[in-house]
Amino acid sequence: MIKKAGRKFKDQVPKKEYFGKALYTFDIGQNDLGQGFFSNMSIEEVKASIPDIVNRFSNNVKNVYKLGARSFWIHNTGPIGCLPYILSSFPIRSDEMDSAGCVRPYNEISTLPSTLSSLNQKNTDLSSRLSLAVALAGDITITVILD
Repeated sequence: MIKKAGRKFKDQVPKKEYFGKALYTFDIGQNDLGQGFFSNMSIEEVKASIPDIVNRFSNNVKNVYKLGARSFWIHNTGPIGCLPYILSSFPIRSDEMDSAGCVRPYNEISTLPSTLSSLNQKNTDLSSRLSLAVALAGDITITVILD
């Protein structure tokens, strides 16, 4: 790819030895989950799709690892039920709202502990060889909103 782009591009690409020293950040699932809703999937269907999302995500992390990456920051999705595009795009019953004006059923998907647990289980073979930081952004954000 660099050969096709020419010398100018080659000068802007980090040296190969830097690849293993970088921190790779990944955001798991928000677009995948949101796309499910916009594809007319029910909340239960979106929940059922999470193992497949985790599997694909896990494969991507493994592929980057195989290329030499060793340090990862992986954070969970934020509170989907608080996003304006969700609040304005789907019919929501008043009994589904929480005290912060967010939609509980959507936020329950955001904070499914199994999402990152599944990812960690799938990558146990790698976990002893890499630096892995995991943040449960959805849990943290919802706590802040409700407090």
